[in-house]
Amino acid sequence: EEIEGLNGFNMALSALPSTSSAEANVDELPTRFDGLTIPPLPVSCALVPFARIESRRSTWYFAKTKDDSSGPFHDLTVVIDITDFGHMVGEVEAVVYDEKDVPGARERIGKLIVEIAANGPSVLGVGKLEHYLMINEPDLYEIYVKQE
Repeated sequence: EEIEGLNGFNMALSALPSTSSAEANVDELPTRFDGLTIPPLPVSCALVPFARIESRRSTWYFAKTKDDSSGPFHDLTVVIDITDFGHMVGEVEAVVYDEKDVPGARERIGKLIVEIAANGPSVLGVGKLEHYLMINEPDLYEIYVKQE
């Protein structure tokens, strides 16, 4: 489950120790990282960037068949991202509008993943940030692994 936007930010912020923002001089935080402007955060905090990842995304959906149906995966979307450092990761997504539809969507997602994996290389999924840290910041990666 992905949480995006302000809700995701607030959830991440709530996981930080309460002293993080209080002890930091937010005026001294960088405004640029890796040549790009850092967007201002909605609240004052001591978060600073440590990775820059660019990715290209392609999105795939199931086309209707001759009999005008899309089959069991009609409401699923496959998203494939490839990063600027060559890592590729895919996701299967479903949009549900009622909580009661979540178990069925998860089941269909699982079936599609099994079907995709049966027709291609079977590789354990590693996320973009995890892969970036493995290659570029092995010390940070070790800290990340120990936190899981």
